[in-house]
Parts: sequence; C-alpha cells; structure tokens
Amino acid sequence: MKKGFFFLLSFLSISLVTKAQDSVKHPFSIGIKGGAGMNINGYHLDNDNTFTYYSIDPHYTSGIDLGLFVSKKFRVRLEFNYLQMGYGMNWNYENSNFDKTITTLYTINAKAQCDYLFFSTNKLQLFASPAIVGENIFTHQFENKYADGSSDYKKYNVVDEQYTANNLGLEAAVMAKYNLTRKVGITLAPSYCVFVNKFVSSNDKLYQRIDLRLGVEYTFQKKDKKKKDKYNEEGF
Repeated sequence: MKKGFFFLLSFLSISLVTKAQDSVKHPFSIGIKGGAGMNINGYHLDNDNTFTYYSIDPHYTSGIDLGLFVSKKFRVRLEFNYLQMGYGMNWNYENSNFDKTITTLYTINAKAQCDYLFFSTNKLQLFASPAIVGENIFTHQFENKYADGSSDYKKYNVVDEQYTANNLGLEAAVMAKYNLTRKVGITLAPSYCVFVNKFVSSNDKLYQRIDLRLGVEYTFQKKDKKKKDKYNEEGF
C-alpha cells in the first residue's frame, strides 16, 4: 500500500513537471519545504496514578507541493508531507525500575490547498491558504527508559498505541513568498490545523497543530518577453 502511494505520487509529479516544461497555459509551481511545530492535546489526556502522559515538542516536518494558477489570484495546490512527532509517558509505579516511555510517531499527510493572492508587490506576495488535511500515522517506535539510565525498545501491553492512526483536519495558513527571480522564490508559511478526530478517542479536547515552514518554490512559465513586465502586475 505504501509503495503504491509513493509510486503514484512520483508518477504524478514527473508527469506534471514534464507537461509544464512542454507548454504552460497557466503558471505551474513546484516547491519543497521543511520546518517545525507543536501539537496541542496530542497525547493521552486522562492521566491517572499509574501513568502521566505529556507532549514532546517540537516535531519536525518536510514536504513537497505541486501548484497550478487557475487565475491571476487563485492557485490550487497538492501538498505531501512527512512528520516525525511524539509523546511521553511517565511510569508512576512505586519501587519500580521503570522511568518513562518515549513514543515516536512516523506520519505522512496530504493536503488539498487553495491559495488566494491578497497582496503583491514587485518582490513580495502574500497568500491566504486554507486546506483539507488527510493524515496517517504509518508506524511508531517505543523507547523505554529506566531509573538506572539504561533503555530498550520492548513493547509492553500497558504501552499500547495511544493515538488515532487516521485523521482528517481543516487548516488555516498564510504564506509569504519573496521572489528572488521571476521563477524562484523563498516561502515562509505559518499554519494552524484542527482535526476532526481527537488524538485519543477518550480525550475531551480537540487535537490541534501549529507549524512554521520555510521553503523554496519554482514556477514554470512561458518565455514571453512581452509579458515580462506583466509578471509584477498579475502576481505570477
């Protein structure tokens, strides 16, 4: 399943880039980005006398996106990201050698995004970028730490998966883009996402996420000298 997903992504990426290089009716963009963030209520909130859960921040993310301007101010974009995040669990057993367990979560998500250009100068562009996010935690790793300083990666029954593997979210974001040239720009995008499902079903608070990512974006355009000055006026 995972191999099929990445094969499809690679095929679509290569096909779109090849088409863009041949003939671009509308400007087409491809970007890479990376950053960090924090989860809100991204752990088991129902602590008891035996275990105490807590969030581990920041988490780290990297990704790629493919965009197409459908008008002077609107762009549709598909974004694919990899995240590494986690949470911790303190063992509160008396006279126990157990100290804590760190759970690392390996995650992929896909975003269907719409960018609206609401401010533009010769170099700087600002976009409002709402998105629908689909996310999957595809694997995890437990690291148990002991009072004597040792550790191992054993899985104990009481340390079972304390998370929702598949989730759907709504994201609000703003992206600032500084154009180094007509085709290459630097992007900075803060975002806030709220998920439909709670991190753990028994939690009584919404699962949320804040990210800040820095990236590089390349735009494919027709080579038309007559339209060179029009670039600044139209925003692409």
